[in-house]
Amino acid sequence: MSENSGSYLLPAELPSGWRHASLATFVTHRSGNSKIIKGKQSSVPMPGLFQGFSASGPDVWVEAAEYDGGGVVVSAVGARCGKTFIAGGRWTAIANTHVVVPKSEIDVQFLWYLTNREEWWVKSGTAQPFVKVKDTLERPMPIPPLAEQNEIVELLERELGLLDLAMRAADRIEMEAKSFRRSLLHSAFNGELTREWRENNG
Repeated sequence: MSENSGSYLLPAELPSGWRHASLATFVTHRSGNSKIIKGKQSSVPMPGLFQGFSASGPDVWVEAAEYDGGGVVVSAVGARCGKTFIAGGRWTAIANTHVVVPKSEIDVQFLWYLTNREEWWVKSGTAQPFVKVKDTLERPMPIPPLAEQNEIVELLERELGLLDLAMRAADRIEMEAKSFRRSLLHSAFNGELTREWRENNG
């Protein structure tokens, strides 16, 4: 069995107002409902059903809501363990997940950005890796004040939004470049590329 301690370095000095603390102090957490199996749930929304979160994300609809409000659902087992999903409203987490719900001193979106990095989680296992939620949340880490958490979220959403736009633009440019390359090669071998040359040298 191998174990990864999570990629996290504790800074020696913190900005003013920040503190070293265990995240476990600021959240409640428990396993998803292991009695609710993904394959037996609806894959489409229907009247009377609530959003359910499996290890793959918000992809099922279930008969009962166990939570009302914001939280983070962790994919707890498998190749993508440590991937997290933000939840809100009335919802339930099912088998192979773990739920982390912030208390008043932690913003739910800040919590999601913090935890939605697979390498951040302490993991164990090889053939079937799993996150060690308790060990992860009990590590000391830098916790900013709530107002600064809100600012961090706002800045992240702005900057990541710009990054997404840039990446989509880069994808379009790459597709256009590939299309131009195909067109250029086609014209080279059907005589179109050298038409003007032939006319000037014929």
